[in-house]
Parts: sequence; C-alpha cells; structure tokens
Amino acid sequence: MAQSHDGGTTWTQTKLVDGRRYFFAFDAEVTPDGTVLLSESSFAYTAPGGAAGGKVKHHVFISRDQGVTWQNIVLDTVKLGRPCETEGCSADFHSGHNAVSADGDGDLAYLYDGATVAGGAQRTWLRTSTNEGRMWSGRTRLSPAGVHTTGPTVEATGDGDYRAWFAVQNASKRWNVLYRRSTDGGTTWTPPVKISDASSGADYKNRNGFLEFYGDYGEIAITNQGKTVAAWGEGFSWVGPGNVWINVET
Repeated sequence: MAQSHDGGTTWTQTKLVDGRRYFFAFDAEVTPDGTVLLSESSFAYTAPGGAAGGKVKHHVFISRDQGVTWQNIVLDTVKLGRPCETEGCSADFHSGHNAVSADGDGDLAYLYDGATVAGGAQRTWLRTSTNEGRMWSGRTRLSPAGVHTTGPTVEATGDGDYRAWFAVQNASKRWNVLYRRSTDGGTTWTPPVKISDASSGADYKNRNGFLEFYGDYGEIAITNQGKTVAAWGEGFSWVGPGNVWINVET
C-alpha cells in the first residue's frame, strides 16, 4: 500500500504481505478515530493451467497508527463458487469480492461473497464490528436463498445506517442488482429491492435481467441529503461490450 501524510506531495510504500497468494484490493475506510481498514481477497492460482484452486480468503488489513504498522485479519475462508461461463471469462471471475464501511460512530460493516460448497452458488455474507475491527460478529447471509451472487458493496452513515447492493443470478442465468438497508447496525435489513429495474436500453437487457456482471467493481454512496446512489456494470459477457448503469434514490 502507498500513503501520504502531506497532501500527496510525498509518498511511501509498504509491503503488507509476502507470499504465494494473489491479492485483489477492493475497498478502504477510515473511521472517525483514524483507524484505517483495507478489504482484500486472496487466491491460490495453483490449479492446472494456473487456474484458481483451493479456497478464497477474505482479509481486512488494519492500521491504528497512521500506517506505521498493519494487522492482517482473515475474516472468513470460503469455497470458490459457480464458475463464470461467458465469453473470455475466467472461472473465478464471480468469486472473491468484498467491501467495508464505517458509520459515524466507527461501527463497521464488511460484506463479501463466497460459496459453502466448491463450485456451488455463492452467498453474500455480512460481518460487523462495534470496536473498530478488534472483534467481529459471526457471518450472516444477506442475499436471498437459492441464488448465485457476486460483487457486494456497502456504505454507512449516521448511527448504524448501512446501505448495500449485490448482484444475483436467477434460474434463467440472468443477473439483477438487489438493494438492502439496515438502520440498526446490521441486525435487521429491509427486504431486497431490485434496482437494476430498467428492462430496455441495451440488447443485453430484458425484463428478466442482464446477461453478465460487467467489470470487477461497483460502487454505492450516500448524498448529503441521505439519498443512496448505486453504480454497477452490465454487459453481454466478460469481454463486453457493456455499460455502467446507475440508480439514484428519490
């Protein structure tokens, strides 16, 4: 990781891990007390042909001293999920996504995807912390039962106000993006609402959803008026073409 403490004039780089696993960096957060958190996943590309094998680990790197030292916590270890099958897609494309956010009190929400059976449908899981990541809750499932899911995002504000979306694949192999909100620190959540609700505008879309989750990243934000903004990618396949779609709470 790289850090600057003079407004970006100078930077230092620090190696956080040194090993044989491959890391994907997804999200970052700074709590009100200055704790820095990075959410990342790691893979072992040791299967035949250099493919992903074994399990996916979901990490949070934490610094409490302005980046001088870092703690690497493995929050969960999950199985590689259902392989991606669209044009150009590697089998592990839908696996290993995570996100982290802190509310105004520094309480944390960490979302991630993963399967409980190798090659099975992934779930979106939630873990929370009320002490800046020193201790974490057990995992709870945020995605509906019986669907394959990927790409979760989360943003927090106020006191325990968490907003999240994730993509789900239905029985017809079409994708949709679902949104949920918690106002009690992740204890309870609103029912899932489909926010990828445009049924036209591109040939890869119809009323059942879109063909492929496009790109590795999506985002969610909360405006100064408390409204949620969500952005994600949709496409024909991994190679595209595709587009970024947004939905804004009214």
